[in-house]
Amino acid sequence: MKKIYGIFLASFILFSCSSNNDSNEVVTDDKDDTYFPCSASGLNIEHLTNTTVRFNWYANVEAKLYQIEYGELGFNLGEGIQKSTPDRFLNIENLKPETTYSFYVKVYCDETQEYSNWSDSYTFITYKDNPICDRVDEFMVYDSTGLDYVTFKYKTNSTNYQHSKGIEIEYGIKGFILGTGQIHSYEDNSSYTDYDYTRINNLNHSTEYDFYIRESCSEYGYSDWIGPLTVKTLDGGGNPNCLKPTGFIKFAYRTNPDGSYSYPFAWNNVNGETNWDFGYVLAGNSINNPIEVINVTSNNVSFTGFTSEVKYDVYVRANCGANGYSDWSGPITFTAR
Repeated sequence: MKKIYGIFLASFILFSCSSNNDSNEVVTDDKDDTYFPCSASGLNIEHLTNTTVRFNWYANVEAKLYQIEYGELGFNLGEGIQKSTPDRFLNIENLKPETTYSFYVKVYCDETQEYSNWSDSYTFITYKDNPICDRVDEFMVYDSTGLDYVTFKYKTNSTNYQHSKGIEIEYGIKGFILGTGQIHSYEDNSSYTDYDYTRINNLNHSTEYDFYIRESCSEYGYSDWIGPLTVKTLDGGGNPNCLKPTGFIKFAYRTNPDGSYSYPFAWNNVNGETNWDFGYVLAGNSINNPIEVINVTSNNVSFTGFTSEVKYDVYVRANCGANGYSDWSGPITFTAR
């Protein structure tokens, strides 16, 4: 009799359990269509560097929006950095090296028109250095520096070339604090075995700047900064409304049909000038007492009339009309044939 009673009691308990739905499952109809409350789980990371990471997670529904909150380990929810995304991943940057972080995710539920509870947290530690994005090599000034520009030559490291997306240069007046300067971005097309080049314009003349460079690797963050490289733009002279010519050079002499010699000179048109004064003196003398000053309307000219075997200092300046004259550029010293 006790055995029969035990079987009956077990059957009663089994029937009772199957007749009550005490779980989070919600039955919607008799077609066995069920859904679970929105939630995120399986948090993980990839592409971890010293300053960047990608957050990943799973969700038990197809959601159109996710909210993420992250911060240094121990932060209180509601006090961290919050981001929203329609994707099941999020790229994060501007983290601190060698720092422990946590992140949480919640899902916007279309059915209920509200967010789920926050997921459990995922904790990770950033690296000291970027293991994917390598430092730039051989950062230097290339060719020439102008009144308002500097051209740079650099070489990106080939180890992880598939991740490189170019470079960033941060610059400012000499002594500026890194992170407070202006950013110049350039997506290079080098083969990662050759040098590449970039120019920064709109600088002030007669000014010293500090330049830092780093490689950009898209979602893999950035390399460490290299620098500073200190460069001074060319002296524009004392007249801000009439800048002195740059790139003043002399070419090899030419022999004319009559046996005389001509001497070609050229310089840069700095600010749209169309008039220049070309002057010369005996070597060592002041241009304030020139032998002759010739006005020209081209910045690529040849001159004759120099006395054979005499050593001269040659200068050029811009003639800016109502704005006066620039300072003299030069001298170029040479001995006439």
